[in-house]
Amino acid sequence: MAIGLGSATTRHNRALSNAAGMKATHGRVHSSDLFGDHSVYVHRTVSHTPGSQMLVVRLPKTGTVVLTSDAVYLKENLDKNILPSVGSVYDPVGMLDAYAWVRRLQDSESADVIYAHDPDVFKAHKHSPEYYE
Repeated sequence: MAIGLGSATTRHNRALSNAAGMKATHGRVHSSDLFGDHSVYVHRTVSHTPGSQMLVVRLPKTGTVVLTSDAVYLKENLDKNILPSVGSVYDPVGMLDAYAWVRRLQDSESADVIYAHDPDVFKAHKHSPEYYE
């Protein structure tokens, strides 16, 4: 499965380790294509905390789903480029970069984004015992 995030991101993805963990360079943890097939991708984003991560899951029937964790709290944050309160953001520029990364996935793969703290988005998605394929 090809990803369409632009040549820089593609080169970056190819350079990542497909080992079961994250690849570390100079003590820093980088993003990782967990199975080497782009189906499950952990994206490191220094934003809410220095160790913030988002998960991208590419499902055969559902398509691309992004689980933002605390890198994007609410849909409104992404839609309007709004940062949460300063006290809850380790790196504001990193958080804005995370927003841009999620937007690229929305644009290039029609990704469905599940935000960490958005009750309306939570209600709109399936809940156990339902599932995504």
